[in-house]
Order: sequence, then C-alpha cells, then structure tokens
Amino acid sequence: MAKKRKKVGKASAAGQNIDGSVSYTFLDIDGVLAPFGGGEPPPRPANEDCSEFFAPFDPDCLNRLAQLVSRTSTTLVLSSSWRASPSAIDAIRERFRDFGSPLAEQTIALTTDLKRHEPRQWEILRWLEANRLVDSCWCALDDEDLIDGAENRQRREVFVNRAVLVQSEVGFNDDNLERALQILNSQHA
Repeated sequence: MAKKRKKVGKASAAGQNIDGSVSYTFLDIDGVLAPFGGGEPPPRPANEDCSEFFAPFDPDCLNRLAQLVSRTSTTLVLSSSWRASPSAIDAIRERFRDFGSPLAEQTIALTTDLKRHEPRQWEILRWLEANRLVDSCWCALDDEDLIDGAENRQRREVFVNRAVLVQSEVGFNDDNLERALQILNSQHA
C-alpha cells in the first residue's frame, strides 16, 4: 500500500499556486548531473547562447534522476548556478526532452532566487521560507555540503535529514538515489 504524502499549504512560486501532495527536489547540475572527474567544472565562454558550451550530463546520472522523479513524483527546483542563465536553463530542458519521460515533463519553472548568489543552503532555505514550504516534503541534491561548515551551522538542523551530498567526480550515483528516495519517502508518512 502506498504511503500518503503530506499536504502542504498554498504558496506562490514562479506565478503558480502550489497545492496538495507535492514533493520538491532541489537540483544542482555541476557535479550532480555533470560530474567533473575530480577537477573543476569546465569553463564557460562569455557567450553562453549555445547549449554545447555547457558541461555534458552523464547518462547514468540522468537515469537515476529519472528514477527519483518517477518513483516519487517530485518536482525539480533548480538550485544550481545554471539557473542564472536562460541559455543554461534551455540546455537543461533540451537535455531532459532528449532523455524522455519523466524528465521531459519537468518544466524547470521553479528556481531559487535568480538575483542572489549566496551559500547554496541559504538560497534553498530562502526559497522554502518564501513559499511557506520549510515543513513540506523536500530534499536537496548537491555536491556542495549543505550541512557542515561555518556558513551552514546556523541552519544545519533544517538540512540534516534532507540533503544528499553528491561526489562531484562521480555524480548522482546509486547510493545518492537510495538516500534521496529514503528522504522523500520518510516524509510521506
């Protein structure tokens, strides 16, 4: 028997009402879907109008993300720095369309604040607070630590059972998928 999801209150994000039984997954790109083999992410030229300038997505990482979406019906919220570039968002949408269902149906309409670039944890929490969703069903996939470190200390408790730390040189792996499923499913009780 499937567990029921928690109902969340109305909130406004990207001009839409968010109602009912929904879960959210905050998605970083570099190091999560586009692993960079232990080095730095590839540099992007000043003119970012072409999708091939953005790091390629690993097919296995995409497949795992698709499993997460299909098994939880989660809505992706882009928390990556890619959110600041319309060309980058177009590249994500194109790659999701090329992958097919269920990623093709993800609109990538929800993003953390486009104007602010602070520690990722702060950006995610600000979005959750602005949309009155801190206590809703959510997790965060990131290669940036969202729990430990001086910058994260004050808000650590909000993220302790919600953050999945991905190794940037590997990307979103099977263990990360299982952890994300565990996080989202545990909130559906």
